[in-house]
Amino acid sequence: MKKAYVLLLVILLSFDLTAQTWKTEISRIDGKKGTRMLKFKPKEYIKISTRFLKTDSLTYVRSVDGRFMGFSNDSVHLRVSYVMYIKTYTNGITEQKALSKSYLETLPANSDLSKIALDDIHVLKYQNRSMEKISGVEDVVLFSSLGLLILSPFICYNYKEGDLNKDLYQSFALGCTAGIVVGIGLQFAGGRPELRFMPGWSEKEKKVWSFRH
Repeated sequence: MKKAYVLLLVILLSFDLTAQTWKTEISRIDGKKGTRMLKFKPKEYIKISTRFLKTDSLTYVRSVDGRFMGFSNDSVHLRVSYVMYIKTYTNGITEQKALSKSYLETLPANSDLSKIALDDIHVLKYQNRSMEKISGVEDVVLFSSLGLLILSPFICYNYKEGDLNKDLYQSFALGCTAGIVVGIGLQFAGGRPELRFMPGWSEKEKKVWSFRH
């Protein structure tokens, strides 16, 4: 009985450790100095892209979307929600293959999709929970304002008199425009930052980082 209690305690402690907030420092490797601290809480959104192959004719990339669940042995643990394999040829042709949701639900906790080594993280996008909430508000504000702006001529039209209520329409237009501006601003605030950990990922100049492990 005592052994059973000890085993249960070990399992609970292991779960607690993997569920804690993960902090890690990254440093610039693109010829310039700089460091920054990354912090991920459980269930925050993460997207990891890994470039398996790059030749004169083909680039092969895998992108994994999921929720951060923990960290151990230099690997990030995810609850995977979406996986895309992308082959891009120099002639402009792109082939994409997404794994089905039903297949992803069968993945074991230690699969190469749900447990990704830091060395395999070439591009990282993330969004913390507060920014995710802002992003949700942005969608409501932006699309509601756009919808009202489209409908405002019909709402402000005086069908009895056969003309447009200009004062009411102007109020609608100003309010909707303000809503669109706020929505766009929230979109930038709730965006998903992108960090690159592989030099030459694309032609566009960008900072390149490395995990300090």
